[in-house]
This record gives sequence, structure tokens and C-alpha cells, in this order.
Amino acid sequence: MLLFRVPNRDIRVRPWPDPAKLIGDDAVDILLEYNDYIPAKKDGEEQSGVKQTIRRVFADTLRRTWRDSPQLSGWQKQGFVGAKRGPWAHEPDDQSVPFFMVPMFGFSLIPLISWHNGLGCDLEITLKGDKRSALKRRGDIDNRLKVLFDALRMPLRHREVPGNMFGSGADQFFCLLEDDSLIRKFSVEAIQSGCSPAEHSAEIRAHVIAIDGTHEGLNRFR
Repeated sequence: MLLFRVPNRDIRVRPWPDPAKLIGDDAVDILLEYNDYIPAKKDGEEQSGVKQTIRRVFADTLRRTWRDSPQLSGWQKQGFVGAKRGPWAHEPDDQSVPFFMVPMFGFSLIPLISWHNGLGCDLEITLKGDKRSALKRRGDIDNRLKVLFDALRMPLRHREVPGNMFGSGADQFFCLLEDDSLIRKFSVEAIQSGCSPAEHSAEIRAHVIAIDGTHEGLNRFR
């Protein structure tokens, strides 16, 4: 995971004033599914193509979530402001707007959860496959989760997206996270596929919540 380091405590990221107003009293629950094997990230390997493929699958689900969610559809109609990368996190051009977009890789990248808006998430992850491959095939579960967590966040550097997978313009590309350190907690379960031969898949249930004041990582920026 990426770690933010703050050598000067006078430099702070100020989240949007009231994160709870973004989603109301109930969490926004999102089901993300990827129907293929997720390889382990090995030392020296970026797995950038795999990550971007997974991001594209998730982006379609997140686009529908923005469109259909009572809590989020109004914000989408209002529009998104631009943002640039600051010393520690993205800095929206208009601090009064909770959601932003960043033009990169031929897309307008839009994270649902960001340091700016004070949202976070809890994840329930299920990996499906045959008994052996669900945990150990070509790498351990820790390194497979690293690939998955990177795919849940927006890419930040050019080496994270292969050139042949860039967008063609300013198409909106929705991501769950600005950064994977905004995951508050997660659980992982590996189960056997009921199919023969075994089909591999990953199911992620993301519970989007307001974490302002309750997330240790976020409090470090206050």
C-alpha cells in the first residue's frame, strides 16, 4: 500500500466539511466482480496490464452506481471539478465540491473515495477457484491482494497503465479509491469453485462510509 508521510505537520489535507452528507445515514454498498484469475504481484513486476483490465471492469460497475444511487446521482449531475496532484493528495480546483476528476492516460479519472471528501470503505473479498489455486497458485494470497488493491485505486504514474490501454479522449473513468490507504478494514475468504474445471473469480463487496474523525490514517492529516 502507498504510505503518505507528513514531515511538516503544518501541511494538512482538509477533507470536505461533512462527509456524512455525501451518502446520508446508510452506507453505499457496491458489488464489484472480476471473472478471471488474479495473478500475484512479484518483485520487479508491475502487472500494469492486468490491473488496468480489472479497473476497466470495475469502472463500468462504478459508472452504473453513480447513475443509479440516490446518494450519488445528484453529485454526478452537478458535475466534477478538476484537480491536480498536491504534495500528499489531490487538490480540487474548487474545495467546496466533494468529487473531482483528473485528466490522465486519455481518461478523466474520477475516484469515489478520496482524502478530500473524507469517505472510506470496508471490503469483503471472496476469491474463488480450485482449492489449491485459490490460495497458492503462482503466488500467495498477499501478493494477489496487492494487485487487487492497486486495481481498486486510480493509477497515478505512467508506468501503471500500458500505452496501448490509454483512453482516446476525456472519457470518464470511475475508480473506487484515490488511494488504497483509504481502505479502513477488509476481510478475505478463498472458496472452491463449484464448476469443473474450476472457474476463477473475485468478488468485492465495498461498503462506502463516512470515516471523517474515525480513520487513523485520515487523522494524521489534521
